[in-house]
Amino acid sequence: MRLLIVILLFTTCLSAIGQGIDTEHKYTDSTSKGLIIQNSLPRGDLLYTDTAGKESGYVIFYNRIINETASPLELIINFPADSIPLPSSTNTYFNFFLSPPDTMTLDKEFSFDYGDEEPFNHGLDIKSYIDHNHNKPTMLQRTINPQDSYLFYVIVTSTYRVDDVGRPEFSARAGFSLEGQDLFYRMNPIEFKCGQIVFKD
Repeated sequence: MRLLIVILLFTTCLSAIGQGIDTEHKYTDSTSKGLIIQNSLPRGDLLYTDTAGKESGYVIFYNRIINETASPLELIINFPADSIPLPSSTNTYFNFFLSPPDTMTLDKEFSFDYGDEEPFNHGLDIKSYIDHNHNKPTMLQRTINPQDSYLFYVIVTSTYRVDDVGRPEFSARAGFSLEGQDLFYRMNPIEFKCGQIVFKD
């Protein structure tokens, strides 16, 4: 079982628009029991205005870590306080935030339908949250027991203009993936190491 995170036997990607899942990565051992990482499609009202009146674009993603093994795991994620530049643009920067813990529930995940009446921001007060966490690192640490899962949000803000949204480099697709024990977060074309998943003895 300890080889589970060291050796990736296969990864699959799915699209499930009805439930909002964009990608699903499966990391398994020889018993086909392992770890699943689900990354959602984006949601958001597109514009956030900071306390100085400056506008930024934003999107929200939900993510689910599923532990199908017989051992508990420790999920650790750290997002930096610093903005991350877009390689192809000198004036475009992204900031990544982890939302408050335990704000996500299964009923919210499975109602992630673009035709439902649920608030488009999952009921989060985006302005208040980003105002409070601007220029601060955000962190998540959670133990996920065997046969259990954990859901959480990622909020991404950007200095792009609204009329840039159609350009390929601003396509709002993002998610976590695993290499060994190391977690990486990617929002094309940006990718950075952001934490670990470690199985406990």
